[in-house]
Amino acid sequence: KARGVVEAAHSLRKAANIKVRQPLPKLEYSGTKLPPEIEKIVAEEINVKITVTAKNEKSAAKIITKIEKRIKTRLKDYIFGYDTEKLEEVVGKKLLKYKKTLAIAESCTGVLLANRITDIPGSSKYFKLGLVTYSNESKNKLVNIPIETIEKYGAISKEVATLMAKNARILAGVDYGISITGIAGP
Repeated sequence: KARGVVEAAHSLRKAANIKVRQPLPKLEYSGTKLPPEIEKIVAEEINVKITVTAKNEKSAAKIITKIEKRIKTRLKDYIFGYDTEKLEEVVGKKLLKYKKTLAIAESCTGVLLANRITDIPGSSKYFKLGLVTYSNESKNKLVNIPIETIEKYGAISKEVATLMAKNARILAGVDYGISITGIAGP
C-alpha cells in the first residue's frame, strides 16, 4: 500500500509496469504541523498486488521478491503498510504514538470517514468529533462557515474545505481537523 498517487503511480509504472487508479480528491486538514511520519500517509491510497506465473512456488517467490524490491526502492517514502493494514489503522497508531487528537467535518461522504476511523479499536483515544455537514446551512451552523464564503467560492471549494477542517479542529479542541467536501451522486 502506498500514498501519493501521482508520484507513486509514476514510480510503479517504471518499477513493474503496473497500472493504478486515478487520484482521489485532496483532503484538507488544519492544525499544528503534522509530524513527517503522519504527513507521509495522509493522502490517497494505492493497493499493489504482484502476481506471477512460474514453474513452481519457489521460482514464483523469487520473481515476486525481485519485483517487490524494485517497487520498495522506488516508493520507499510512500509505503505505509502491507497486506491487510488499513490507512486509518496506520494513521490511528501514529496519532496514539504522538498523543495527538483528531476531529472531522465531512459533507458528501456522509459518515464514511468517521465510520472508517471508529472501526479501529481504541480510536476513541484520538478521535474526538465527527460532523456531517451536507447542507450549506449545516456548514454554517455546525462549523461556522459564513454563508457569504459558501456563496462566493462554492460549497466544495478549497476555501470552504479549509475552513471546515480548521473550525472542526477549533470546535473540538483537538490537534488536527480534517474535512471532506465534494459532489455526491451522478
